[in-house]
Amino acid sequence: MNSRSRQNLQKMFLMLVILCLIFPLGSLVLNTPSFQSNKYTEEDQSEKLHISAMTNLNHDEWEETHGSANDYIFWSFSTSPSQVINVWVLTSSEYSSFISSGFATGYHQTTSASGSGSFDVSSYLKQTWYVLFWNDESGSQSTTLSYFVYFHDDTLTPDITVTEPTSSSNYVRDRDYTVRWTSISAGVAVKIELFKENLFYSTLVTNTRNDGQELVHIPSSCLESSNYSIKITSISYPVFGFSANFTIQPYKYCRVISPDLGEVYKPGDVIPITWETNCQSTEVEIELKTFDDWDYIYYIDMNALNNGNYNWTITAQDLPETERWFFITVRPTDCTANITASRFFTIQKPPTIPTIPSYNVSIVIWTGIWITIAAIIFIKKKYHNKCIVI
Repeated sequence: MNSRSRQNLQKMFLMLVILCLIFPLGSLVLNTPSFQSNKYTEEDQSEKLHISAMTNLNHDEWEETHGSANDYIFWSFSTSPSQVINVWVLTSSEYSSFISSGFATGYHQTTSASGSGSFDVSSYLKQTWYVLFWNDESGSQSTTLSYFVYFHDDTLTPDITVTEPTSSSNYVRDRDYTVRWTSISAGVAVKIELFKENLFYSTLVTNTRNDGQELVHIPSSCLESSNYSIKITSISYPVFGFSANFTIQPYKYCRVISPDLGEVYKPGDVIPITWETNCQSTEVEIELKTFDDWDYIYYIDMNALNNGNYNWTITAQDLPETERWFFITVRPTDCTANITASRFFTIQKPPTIPTIPSYNVSIVIWTGIWITIAAIIFIKKKYHNKCIVI
């Protein structure tokens, strides 16, 4: 073998060594969590749904994943550090019952720190199934759960239905609200976006678990409108859903300025009620309430003009029988606003005027007559005696 052939063989051998080193290294890097394209990974192969994830579970916390199947469900899991947990398979109604009661009633699979198994669903109607990993054993410690779930023959038509906000929802910009939805075969992760008049406005959440609810922040840049909607899109499937149109508005308020703290009034006085609001409502409702009796409400005026001031004349029949601290609220009739009541003030109890029972009136009259007669007789007698002495 000449030197050139030997050099070619050496080059080929060196290339093979380099390839053997690069391929495993590339596979390792691409499969590390930091190189995953989605927060929750999922593989779809001809109507078979694969779900794998890793999460931390403290005592009495659980992790669930769901999908539809009409053949069988395969599951496997491990914990680190090793911690015994319970694995359940639940129907939709059983999962709802678990959420409301905290008690699982379904198909218990295992109580162990790791394991695998399958659950035959071929004899059941095709539906959504929930696989629950629950760290609820007595004295359990925090652990990291890694799991894999396989829903076989996932043939239900994918769907996402947004249930909240509704057409009657009124959101205030720059505040947080919970968006809710239901889904069928939509994968383990979704994206949440805000639309205005059917046009994209803002991404609220780029990637979150498809667990039916998520807290979102309404941008402070939103202008007041009733044509906003929420779009929820599956990360893994070409399926999405829109909410009904709802309203986003700026912060609305109505604050009572007077009467002020410590002021004292009595029946017959006029209380100048003043307020400020950014609501455009034509009318307001003005109510009197007490500090220590929330059942007491006196309606001062339910159709007062929203001009910022109102003069109320106190009458005795407006008041409770005892002296109390009062406050006043002003509520715009055509606006959902944050209400700030007046500060506490006092209305004194009306003075009590003593009365004479009717059946004693005659006695009082005759008593007065006899006293008058006796006084006249006494004066006459005294005057007569003085005349005799002279």
